[in-house]
Amino acid sequence: MGSLQVSDRFPGGIPGLQWQWQANPHPETRLRPAEGNGLNLTCGYAGSLWQQPNLLSQMLPAADFTASVRLSLADAGAGSQVGFTVLGHCYSAVELCHEPDHCTVRLLQGKVQDLSPAGQAEETTLIEKAIDTDEIIVTMKVEEAKRVEYGFRTPDGLLEILGDPLPVTVATWTGARLGLYARGAGQGDTARAEDLQILL
Repeated sequence: MGSLQVSDRFPGGIPGLQWQWQANPHPETRLRPAEGNGLNLTCGYAGSLWQQPNLLSQMLPAADFTASVRLSLADAGAGSQVGFTVLGHCYSAVELCHEPDHCTVRLLQGKVQDLSPAGQAEETTLIEKAIDTDEIIVTMKVEEAKRVEYGFRTPDGLLEILGDPLPVTVATWTGARLGLYARGAGQGDTARAEDLQILL
């Protein structure tokens, strides 16, 4: 029996079988066709990650692992966001955000106030940095399934660690989950995720 796939190059713009949607699956409205490898996620959804329908997630592949993914907003306008998250009752993410005249990288933390699937979450931006590109590579290092350290780099830059490690916690019906998402702006905007690599 083969091992479960965890990394994903998203051939043909289709996520692998390890992924599940946060809400009832409607891939025809949440994904756009892609040639070659890469995932085209539609923006246009508001709200916290806890209630974000346009979020693909998979269970953490191990207690200890590192992961990286390339994120781009080259085909999205102001207000669009694309991110890489560890989701649970206390969750965190790094997201690339398209401002009117530049892009920023944000480290955010969310805390679910009502521990139910319909509960509300409060999100706080911990770090925000302006950058001169609309594409980044985000990294995460998870240890003991208890904490996660994030970093990012531009395509031609060096890795920059973002703050201290943050807690990893379970969700209502599952353990913590690894996720990719797009939100903000309009549904005519497209965010892109490419070459998700997970090392156990």
